[in-house]
Amino acid sequence: LKKKHRPLKIELADGTIKTFLIDDSLPVTDIVEEVGKKIGLRNPEEFSLRLQTGEDQTNAKGKKKRKDEPESALWLHPAQALAEQGVHDDAVLVLKRRWYGDRNIDRGDHIQLHLVYVQSHKAVVDGDHQVTKEEAYQFAALQCQIVYGNFNPDKHNEAFFKSEKRLE
Repeated sequence: LKKKHRPLKIELADGTIKTFLIDDSLPVTDIVEEVGKKIGLRNPEEFSLRLQTGEDQTNAKGKKKRKDEPESALWLHPAQALAEQGVHDDAVLVLKRRWYGDRNIDRGDHIQLHLVYVQSHKAVVDGDHQVTKEEAYQFAALQCQIVYGNFNPDKHNEAFFKSEKRLE
């Protein structure tokens, strides 16, 4: 006899892992909605769950993920329950925004902004989202302002950036 409720570990885009008590019979869309409410996300319908990626990653069917396997193979089907997709009780899932674009971003929703920023930053830095050299320069400049604040010529000089690896 399988329990109806179980703990589920979910990694957020910023790397934090939270555990939620979920109804195992619910489809992924309902689980995401419940998790979104618990973390204060105003638009959970734009997010979904994925299996963690990595060298030893397996897909939802329990098979080892091939390097040439599309990223879509890692997304869980929104209309199916976790058990139907072969997700084990000890699996850690990742909550990510499913689609990019800024039309539906609520700038007043700080949680959504943070999750979208971290996910977008990682996609650009890891090379998952290809950018031109000019876009990379603009991105690096924005990242510097986010991390170090407005330009201060007394502080932000050549020695400041050479002192250590500052941007990652």
